[in-house]
Amino acid sequence: MICLLGYCSFPITLSGMIIGFFNVKVNWIKCLLVFFTFLWSCLASVGFINSLVGRDKELITIIPVVLFFAFYYLYHYLMKIMKVPLLY
Repeated sequence: MICLLGYCSFPITLSGMIIGFFNVKVNWIKCLLVFFTFLWSCLASVGFINSLVGRDKELITIIPVVLFFAFYYLYHYLMKIMKVPLLY
């Protein structure tokens, strides 16, 4: 399960690389990019997890995945604002 979430976190890394490489300064472009990569991550994870569990348990599997990626994005956002080096 952890490897699956790691694989599906690629869009998060991609958005960070795009923002850093192109030095995006406009906040609404950053928010839009992060929102779409957040959806991409969640949908990719849900697609994999739904193949492991039945359709009747779909909502139960979606909630933890969305919370995982939401807190992951929030962590990166707060560390960027506070100018603290990311701890991995």
